[in-house]
Amino acid sequence: MEGLPEWKTRLEKIDEQFRIFITSHSDFYDSNQINFLRTSQTVFTKKKHIEYKDFFEVPFTNFGVQAPTPLFESVS
Repeated sequence: MEGLPEWKTRLEKIDEQFRIFITSHSDFYDSNQINFLRTSQTVFTKKKHIEYKDFFEVPFTNFGVQAPTPLFESVS
């Protein structure tokens, strides 16, 4: 129908928010950290939530068994 607003899907909203966050912090994160954030986006999209313990399981452990701790401990 003409004149009705187009609503974004849940996936579009998630993608938009992650893109905004990563873009606005791109000066602070290196490529490994951005890849970790994109992985977080993928997991969040599938599960609709992420718990702290999830960060120490696959696919996050592909970044190292202690990820995210070593990836983000020096970010200020």
